[in-house]
Amino acid sequence: KVLILPGVICLSSEEINAIREFVRNGGTVIADYLPGIRDEHGKLYGKKGPLDEVFGIDRTSAEFVNKKTRISFLKNSFFEEKSIEMSMAEGGLKTVSGKNMAVFEDGTPAIIVNQYGKGKGIYLNLDISDYAGMKGRGVAGEVIEEEKGKADYVAAVQDIFEKILASAGLKKRIEILENGKPVNAGERFYYAEGKNLYVAYMPEAVKGTKVTVKVDKKLNVYDIRAKKYIGNTDTFEDTLKPGNVKVYSVLAYRVTGINGTLKSSYKQGENIELDASIKTDTGTPDRHIFRIE
Repeated sequence: KVLILPGVICLSSEEINAIREFVRNGGTVIADYLPGIRDEHGKLYGKKGPLDEVFGIDRTSAEFVNKKTRISFLKNSFFEEKSIEMSMAEGGLKTVSGKNMAVFEDGTPAIIVNQYGKGKGIYLNLDISDYAGMKGRGVAGEVIEEEKGKADYVAAVQDIFEKILASAGLKKRIEILENGKPVNAGERFYYAEGKNLYVAYMPEAVKGTKVTVKVDKKLNVYDIRAKKYIGNTDTFEDTLKPGNVKVYSVLAYRVTGINGTLKSSYKQGENIELDASIKTDTGTPDRHIFRIE
């Protein structure tokens, strides 16, 4: 559904053709600057990149500049209308069929969306390589006043990707909020099994933090590590603590018990066979892991 190309400068002709076909058939490709301008051996394809048509851009007069300048998110885009300082990657870039979502102060396109076949290409003319360092210094949480600019930058990068992914049909199934604002610091891991979702969250909290967790629809939520059934809900409260990983299961049904059959006795060395199954309040359960002690 979505292909992300972060810093992917080298692509073979076979890979480029596969990307074009993917987008023509309804996929979305998201890339930052200079995608696929060299082949698998590092040789330039030419001044015009082989994926420029997918992104609706003209790079024949473009050059890598990597300079700080202000970027303005346009009113008719899927971003809020605002301005912030970010790094332009390529100067001289022009749009052909692509639509500007944001531009730099000299008019150079910053974020471009282009319809290509049934899908679309999204081009980020941004150098956000400093994002990880800023986020790693904790600017996504509580900050002192002089760090506010860095915090705004981190929030802007996160908002860009959240809005872009949402435009491609990818929305968060789980949202964590502190005082009504998204908590994006930390790492999240998702695993889906049938209709069920399992989420692990490693917070960057430096102290106990009360948060609100929202699920995209009302389901049966469990705090696995706490061995606690939270309820059939789409919203609940929790507390994040330093070094404490949260693991939730979000199930389409409530587990009401376990069925299992064992013999009354076994001989030494005999294999123990257990035929076990999950009991639920409704529907057929998906696969589960049993812990036997």
